[in-house]
Amino acid sequence: MIEIFFSYAHEDERLMDEVRRQMIVYEREGYLLKWHDRMIPPGDQWKGTIDDRLRNAKIILLFLSPHFIESRYCYEIEGQEALKRNASGEAVVIPVILRPCAWTASPYGELQAVPTDGKPISTWDNIDIASLEVAESIFEQVKQIES
Repeated sequence: MIEIFFSYAHEDERLMDEVRRQMIVYEREGYLLKWHDRMIPPGDQWKGTIDDRLRNAKIILLFLSPHFIESRYCYEIEGQEALKRNASGEAVVIPVILRPCAWTASPYGELQAVPTDGKPISTWDNIDIASLEVAESIFEQVKQIES
C-alpha cells in the first residue's frame, strides 16, 4: 500500500475533503493509505507525528491556495521537506491547485500540477468532476510507483 500525505491549510479543508472523498475507493481496494493531520489521536504530539508521516509517505500532495502559501508551516516546513524528498527520489510531490494563487512563482511551480493545466478546483463549474480528475491522476501515480 502506498502512503499519501496531505499537506493543506485548515482554511481549505472543505476542498481538500472533496479530493479525499474521491480517493476512498482506491483506499478501500487496498491500493493506498491516505493521511492528514486531522487523523492525529488526542494526546499525541502533533509535530512529531506529522514529521514521521511526511518522512514515510511515498506521495505528498500539496493543496495549494493563498492560505497554504500564507501558512509558514505548510509552505516552509512541510513544503520544503516535500521538495527535498522529491529531489532525492524518496517521494513524489504533486501540487493540487485548490484556489487561484501565485503557485507558479513558488518553488512548487516547477512541478506538474493537477487538475489539468493547474486550473484551480474552486473555479471549475463542477467540483466533483475536478476532484475526481485529481484522484484519478494520483491513482495513476500510485500504479507507477507499485510497478
